[in-house]
Amino acid sequence: MKRLYLLLVTVVYFSGSLLAQNGLSPASYPNLALEFSNQNMNGNPLSFMPSVADGYGFGSYVDNPASMAFLKESQFSFSLFNQNTQTENTYLGNEIDAEHSATKLGDMGFVYKFPTRQGSFVIGGGYNRTASTNNAYRVSGRNNDNTITDSFLDPNSEYNELAFQTYAIDWGDVDSTYLESIFRIGFPPGTFPGIDQEADIKHSTYMGEYSFFAATEFMKDLFFGFSASYVSGEYTYRRDFLEYDSQNDYDGTFIEGSDIDNIFVQDEIDIDVYGGKFRAGIVYKIFSGVNIGASYMLPATIRVSENYYSSIETSLDDGSEPFFYDVASDGSFRYRIEQPGELKIGAALNDLAGFSVSASAEYINYENMKIDFISDSDLRLVDEVDLRAQQEDLNGFMESNYNSVTNFKIGVGKQLNDQAGIRAAYSFKPAISELTPGDTKIYSAGFDIKLGNGFIMDVSGHYLKKDDRSELYNYIDFDDQPQSTTFDISKKDIRIQVGFKVLF
Repeated sequence: MKRLYLLLVTVVYFSGSLLAQNGLSPASYPNLALEFSNQNMNGNPLSFMPSVADGYGFGSYVDNPASMAFLKESQFSFSLFNQNTQTENTYLGNEIDAEHSATKLGDMGFVYKFPTRQGSFVIGGGYNRTASTNNAYRVSGRNNDNTITDSFLDPNSEYNELAFQTYAIDWGDVDSTYLESIFRIGFPPGTFPGIDQEADIKHSTYMGEYSFFAATEFMKDLFFGFSASYVSGEYTYRRDFLEYDSQNDYDGTFIEGSDIDNIFVQDEIDIDVYGGKFRAGIVYKIFSGVNIGASYMLPATIRVSENYYSSIETSLDDGSEPFFYDVASDGSFRYRIEQPGELKIGAALNDLAGFSVSASAEYINYENMKIDFISDSDLRLVDEVDLRAQQEDLNGFMESNYNSVTNFKIGVGKQLNDQAGIRAAYSFKPAISELTPGDTKIYSAGFDIKLGNGFIMDVSGHYLKKDDRSELYNYIDFDDQPQSTTFDISKKDIRIQVGFKVLF
């Protein structure tokens, strides 16, 4: 139970407390639930167009499987994308830029359109990327108010043992009645001279679906489709956190004849996720060139498997061998995330003065997200009771702090000639969490060009800019009040997708 409790305390309390009111840590369980539930891309380069009422490419089934019936030809699709994320991080009055870039598979799939005398019948399948984030944060500053070692004082956390073994915390009095941050010992209660802090944080999420779909015109002008998907993804989190005594404010001799020069904390989290998703939808052709559509994705359960590693290394002024202590999970911690359903409605107009226009609205109630620590665990009853209490706190926290949202998207396209077409889209996503306010706006544009008989290249670009906030650590102050140490983020994200499709 200790090792399991470490995962809960470190990732929930230490990295993203339920009590924190100024932003979530990337590795907190509430944030992870969002990461694994929120689609933020479509791996098919042209399927950024709203596809609830019309189909634009292999990835359009994500908006509405029924829209696949409007694809005119069978096709094989393949694409790659490069994502470059730049952040400007502000902490304690200092601004530092960081950047992270990655190239990944976007999609690889096929669509087969059966020959029919009338109507349409289409099947397809393959892989489609549905989520991609790759963030890097860098912060630096002189903290005169608190220290990361304040967050190690919880006696129930195994971080408490890591910190005690490395002198990051120690007995605060000669009678050994209470523990205190090493940087507060010898100073009046609630005060300390300050400490220099440096942090390097990276985290990434990649999610995708292996899917099968089918769509048909089962009544005149009324199209129906469904899809079944196996969801697979991974999440990685790395944090290097350094506190160092640049001004030699701590110059005692009570630690083996010397004192603290620096404390270095490392955290690593690796997560694998998998599950299933099911969608169904309809499209109605009101008259030639005008469609309306709706689709629904059923609530889904995502299974999660975590591995965790953490260490603390303390170096002294005299240059002696540092004190080091670490702990790692055995990979057996598994849990579930219950995701909300998604309802989408949309309309499409084709050949409107040579242009095509499509729009959609997507309703998701994130208040309904749940975390289940119990179903996949094999614990003693006493441990399960403790775990259930923390689970209830987490779920209550998400219900109170997450919103029901309606996302909007509109796209415009024009076929220039038989060889090329252009498209552009705009997406608006209201803030999901009360803790990290700020809407998301995404600008997209793309084109397709025929390179040969039945061979087409698709290219799209996507730009996102968003202000955010993230937590470094939290602690309980001398008045027994929860406090959160955060930094502000200005984020720019540019994604370029290049794909090829063969029509047959």
